[in-house]
Amino acid sequence: MGLNPILEKALIKAILKSGRILIYADELEERYKEDKTYTFISYGNNNDSNVLTHPDILRQLNKKELNLLRQIYFIDYEIGIEGLSKIVTEYLERKMGSCTKKGYNTWGLIFEKTRKYFRIQEDYSEYNPFNYSGKIDYIIIDDDTDMKLAVISLNIDYCNYCYGSGKPIGIQKCVKYKLESN
Repeated sequence: MGLNPILEKALIKAILKSGRILIYADELEERYKEDKTYTFISYGNNNDSNVLTHPDILRQLNKKELNLLRQIYFIDYEIGIEGLSKIVTEYLERKMGSCTKKGYNTWGLIFEKTRKYFRIQEDYSEYNPFNYSGKIDYIIIDDDTDMKLAVISLNIDYCNYCYGSGKPIGIQKCVKYKLESN
């Protein structure tokens, strides 16, 4: 069974506007009915309080990891959805990330999904085509309102170390995805 395109678009839009990989169901512009495909944390009958994310993010976590992350949230409410989003993003980066790609498993993945639903303007003003390095900004625009939702930047550089560990790897092309909300 495929994803509900209306709900997926609303979810991606809310993620981009909030700047978080996790959102509350009441942040969606569409009416949300319980759908386990998108649910990170469920509050049962109170659907508006459910914490949601994209199914492709959820698929990167096994049941044990999901339960642990949920427990962190329930044990320390002060962490909030902001803190939990940062933990999930960092965890996925360490678990699934490539030595030379940072942010691909979260913001790179969300960027790929935006192509289906939103207009993207590319800004190459900080990119050097002669050495294939620099920064490319992808400005994501909602066609319905003609407003900028967010910017996902792609930094391309050449590095001789792994992101995170600093382990030497020789000269490699390294990329870093980053969300820059409004």
